Amino acid sequence: MPRERKPPKDMPDVVVHAIRAISPHARAEIVRFLRAHPGSTAGEIIDGTEIDRDALKKTLPVLEETGFLRVDINGDRARRTVRYSIDEASFAQAFDLLGGYLRSDTGTP
Repeated sequence: MPRERKPPKDMPDVVVHAIRAISPHARAEIVRFLRAHPGSTAGEIIDGTEIDRDALKKTLPVLEETGFLRVDINGDRARRTVRYSIDEASFAQAFDLLGGYLRSDTGTP
């Protein structure tokens, strides 16, 4: 498995998070699904994306770390329901910054 490279020093943290949120493809599919279906449960995400449960269990914490995933827990311990949504404001801001970063001049030929 390839080693994860560190981002360039001039890359803003929010841009790093934006890239991390959509790579690999499973994260991108989950983000797309949740933007179309906010408040979905894990089962609904699995059904809607064909991503298996193990991959989802590994991917959701990564998305939560980026700050783009909202997690709402309802009910008591025995009957809790966990619902996931994308924080649209932070998501939009990060991807605007990502676009600006990608369009910026690096100063190298």
